[in-house]
Amino acid sequence: MITPDFFNGCFEAFGALFVCKSIYALYKDKQVRGISKLTMLFFTLWGYWNIFYYSNLLQWFSFGAGICLALANSVWVAQMLYYNYYAGVAQMAERLVEAQKVGESKAPTGAN
Repeated sequence: MITPDFFNGCFEAFGALFVCKSIYALYKDKQVRGISKLTMLFFTLWGYWNIFYYSNLLQWFSFGAGICLALANSVWVAQMLYYNYYAGVAQMAERLVEAQKVGESKAPTGAN
């Protein structure tokens, strides 16, 4: 018999699979576009709340699948933070190199 816990756990498990697909896509693209960072952070926090909530309701299928979903969301958020930080550092390095090139081109070219 399919219980509401089993049915909900299936939704959580499929959610985890879809987030894993997003993790792979973000790994390949190495840049975050088209999604609010706060949205993913919210759903990650909600996932951790669900772990607490399902365990108190003794909904063990939902609990197990909820752990998978919360962990997958956490990996995605960690990737987002890493790639945003890495992109910011890379842009700063490019600006420094450009500024150095401009500075070298304006410097005197030898003693007269």
